[in-house]
Amino acid sequence: DNPSEIERRSVEDLLPRSACVSMANSSIGSYRGYDELVPHYIDVVHETRFYVKWGFEKQRINSKTALISIRKALNKLHIELAQQGFNQLMVDQLNTSTLLITRHNIATHQSILLISHTSFYQVNEKWEYISPLSIEGIIDDIILEAIINHPQDKEPIRNFQRSNDYINGLEHTKIYFKENLSIEQSQCIRLTSPNSPDYTGYRTIEFTDNFRPGSII
Repeated sequence: DNPSEIERRSVEDLLPRSACVSMANSSIGSYRGYDELVPHYIDVVHETRFYVKWGFEKQRINSKTALISIRKALNKLHIELAQQGFNQLMVDQLNTSTLLITRHNIATHQSILLISHTSFYQVNEKWEYISPLSIEGIIDDIILEAIINHPQDKEPIRNFQRSNDYINGLEHTKIYFKENLSIEQSQCIRLTSPNSPDYTGYRTIEFTDNFRPGSII
């Protein structure tokens, strides 16, 4: 019976929130419409429209729709973290809107890090600076990175047009998503220190202008 997260916060906050939840060392869940960017509360008692069917025809949803492919990758990561013994969980706050969540394996001393740039409010073109991050150990690769950005001028949430026939979501949201990247391929960070096995110092990463609210890596 709660309002849509898009109504309460912003479209951009859906992605960082999902990523943070996927890092939890516990069972997780979601609800229909979230990954399809439905920007309103779905009243299961009084709603008369149907959910959109799966398929690649017009007026269907599929793996290319909104956050669905990202959700699949996050769910896969969530399962692997549990199966592979990443049982320690640590949370740090890099600034007022950016979280660093670490899942650590105490047997292998490997860690999986999530950096999540949240967006509690509607995004503007200015956001708080994120200081460079120093990381102990070798950075192997980037499992995934993603950015969501909704153009309010093209599709204002307050003027969202509901379909008469089916439960529809936002259509003009821009989504960037890549998996299994090297650091050099990242759109969100750049490495400013050596990363070779014989280098004993901290690895330092800086955040690019692309790492806006609504971004994860």
